[in-house]
Amino acid sequence: DTTYYARPREGFDFDIKFLYYLLRQLDLSRLKTATGVPGLTREDAYRETIPVPPLPEQCHIVDLLSRAEGIVRLRREAEKKTAELIPALFLDMFGDPATNPKGWSRVRLGDLAEKMSDGPFGSNLKTSHYVEAGVRVIRLQNIGIGELIDDAKAYVSPAHFASLPRHRCLPGDVIIGTLGDPNLRAIVLPSTIPEALNKADCVQFRCGQGMVSPAYICWLMNLPSTLAMAASLVQGITLSRISMGRLREMMVPVPSFDVQQVFSDPVEMMNSIKVQQSDATTKAQAAFDALLAQAFS
Repeated sequence: DTTYYARPREGFDFDIKFLYYLLRQLDLSRLKTATGVPGLTREDAYRETIPVPPLPEQCHIVDLLSRAEGIVRLRREAEKKTAELIPALFLDMFGDPATNPKGWSRVRLGDLAEKMSDGPFGSNLKTSHYVEAGVRVIRLQNIGIGELIDDAKAYVSPAHFASLPRHRCLPGDVIIGTLGDPNLRAIVLPSTIPEALNKADCVQFRCGQGMVSPAYICWLMNLPSTLAMAASLVQGITLSRISMGRLREMMVPVPSFDVQQVFSDPVEMMNSIKVQQSDATTKAQAAFDALLAQAFS
């Protein structure tokens, strides 16, 4: 009852894909009503006026937009394939951490960290502490699978940051998300963020020198088989999370540090390619959006 379909009325010459693009450009979400559960009424949609060019012109617009959208699709597929390379390389070099086919020594995760710290809970860090600019806060929505999601930025003042010295994160620290989907995911804090504050359920892991590399820990945390290993650590019914205390106790395989370093170099190169791919996708999407707007202006 909250999903509509559209069908051209008899007597109107409509290319169905033209109608599809037209409905996308109309942005019917701006007509949403009600405050509790906003929705769209058909009556409001019916009142919208739309351009109806001749059928040949519709077909021309569809052809142009389909080509542009195809470029966006190819860019996204290239991004996806690039993202799949790193976990594939990890498994090739180190094997599945759950079965440990290469016989690496297993070590308690907490013993591999120089520092392992969850973010501040409760009144130490509230939404009211956020400011327009200052020291970056790394939140769960910023932690992708090996990728910093940088479009939901939050900051605290330098003074408030200074009041929480135990939670200071530095470039090269691994930040592990322990709540959400998936329940275990990680990023390496990039050099573009000189210092940061990790929020609750975003565990800071600073690698013990000469023991493990940030790239190894990051991608170990991002593998589905590691998540399966951690399944017994998940707590909660409404919100399932992995506590830092339980995460410390997880036994993980640890290859020699030299082998980990061999893994780190191609990861850095692939991350650079991912950034380029993402930038190309953004530009392709912007070009498509501009064409879509122009087609129905």
